[in-house]
Amino acid sequence: KVHNAMGVMYAIQGNYPLALEHFLHNLRISEELGNKKNISKSYNNIAIIYEKQGDLTQSLEYNKKSLQIEEEINNKEGIAMSLNNIGIIYTRQKDNKKAREYYEKSLKIRQEINDERGIGMSLLSIGTIHETEENYSIALEYYDKSLAIREKTKDKWGLTYSLNALAHIHKKLKNYQQSIKYATRGILIAQEISALKEVSILSETLYSTYKLTNNHAKALEYHELFKKINDSLFNAEKSKALANLETKAELERKEKEIALLNKNQELLETEQVFQKRINYFVLAGLVTALLFSFFIYRAKQKEKQAKEKVQEQNEEINQQREEIQQQHEELQQTLSLVHEQKQEIEHKNVNIIASITYAKRIQTAILPFAYRFDRAFGAENYFIFFRPRDIVSGDFYFLETIETSDKTLSVLAVADCTGHGVPGAFMSMVGNQILNEAIIKNARYEPAQILQFLRREVSRILQQHENDSKDGMDIAILTLTFGKFETFQKLEKLEYAGAMNALYYVQNQELIEIKANKLRIGGNWDRENETYIQHEITYTPNTVLYLSTDGYRDQFGGEQNRKFMSANFKQLLLDNAQKPMPEQEQILATKFESWQAKGEQTDDVLVIGIRV
Repeated sequence: KVHNAMGVMYAIQGNYPLALEHFLHNLRISEELGNKKNISKSYNNIAIIYEKQGDLTQSLEYNKKSLQIEEEINNKEGIAMSLNNIGIIYTRQKDNKKAREYYEKSLKIRQEINDERGIGMSLLSIGTIHETEENYSIALEYYDKSLAIREKTKDKWGLTYSLNALAHIHKKLKNYQQSIKYATRGILIAQEISALKEVSILSETLYSTYKLTNNHAKALEYHELFKKINDSLFNAEKSKALANLETKAELERKEKEIALLNKNQELLETEQVFQKRINYFVLAGLVTALLFSFFIYRAKQKEKQAKEKVQEQNEEINQQREEIQQQHEELQQTLSLVHEQKQEIEHKNVNIIASITYAKRIQTAILPFAYRFDRAFGAENYFIFFRPRDIVSGDFYFLETIETSDKTLSVLAVADCTGHGVPGAFMSMVGNQILNEAIIKNARYEPAQILQFLRREVSRILQQHENDSKDGMDIAILTLTFGKFETFQKLEKLEYAGAMNALYYVQNQELIEIKANKLRIGGNWDRENETYIQHEITYTPNTVLYLSTDGYRDQFGGEQNRKFMSANFKQLLLDNAQKPMPEQEQILATKFESWQAKGEQTDDVLVIGIRV
């Protein structure tokens, strides 16, 4: 049992020579004890090792030996396992008809005995057949069922295979975000359980998927991880040679032990025959006695020669074992190096996250505090739903209130910078600084003028005339002009202009959309002479205005994992426009979380509502 457990652990870690050594020890002891159940388990485990190393003929032979014993002892769980493993071999040999036959037999038995882990394995196997036959929708159903069962049984090793299968098929279906989501989850589990082979497979999947999405930085990251893990493992040919050598050594040792036992039995029988002859021929005289002595002498000589030959063969086996042990030590050193490199990467990752978290404090500090919104609009007349995807955000908002002798102007902006995370955060700092310069330093209050200034300054700061940079932002700007009276202020004018980001407002139970210019901030040198259109909004009391980035409506989720979409977003705003502003924020948050469910957040999310 200990040898079997050790073999399983080494197999999980991809150390197939050591796994095979322990399984062979288990087989030898089980045969000595006559324990058929353990003999079958050993055959099954040895077959898996051969399959992992590409020796499908040997694997099929050991799987069939295992199946024969399981049928003899009527072990339903073992029969199902052997049937599934034989199906895997036929899959590898591209015989889909036979593979499906064995998988379905295995699944039927596992359902009868309620073997949930086994059912998860069979469902995944049948799904792979449908995938190779390009029946993607059917394959996807099997993979989803397999994942659900493995999550229920907390089968982490199995989860890595189900998640990789889902990532692989979503990549074929060009659902790249879904593919990345499943593969990323799988690689985290594989790293947690030190399943190096599975880390290698999943990192290759992530590399190829990120490459298809033109995310070259991520593709390079996972290609380097794939290469590093592969370099740390022994290559397939070397491992196969090691395993075959170990198997050959074990089998030769067993054969020699059997041959020696047979020889001893023959000698024993010979001695018994001779003893009878002695008793018989003693009466015949001295000549017969001498002949008997001669036969004894010859038998002794043969026995001596046999023992010398066995000793020579044992010495040869010991020499081979020492060579294998040396190779094993070299592999252990390689694995130790990989572990050290992993710890170094984790340490660097902690430092990077700490730096980004500190950067968040700086970014948060430049956003307008709540008291500025309270002063501009009233504490109960606005909400801000802001949810960055990463620690720092590419979305940001801006508010500046300017008082003159006869009026007060409040300039509100909602922006979505190129990218998210750290690149987006850098761009948001640039955008915030330019808005401050346009409004406070240069006294530009009209939204269209501010956009023109912003566009020119972003180009200048990023030197976009000298390079191919397309970085910039989508932004909506709203200017509210209030007239001053003795005891109160009255809203006199409401103006909007937008670069890609529209304005929505609800009045008289109708939602109206003011579309933005399709001219984003940054790049667009062929459209330098175009200007932004400024709109003056006709408003009534209790009009509710909404500015947002595209993160909310582009979030994937729901039963079919689709985008929330603009139409659903506008309907959500319309349905709740008459409710108090803090309640509207809570409704937006609850709907977003239920739509996203367990999926990943796609982008930074920012929605601001104002009641005038």
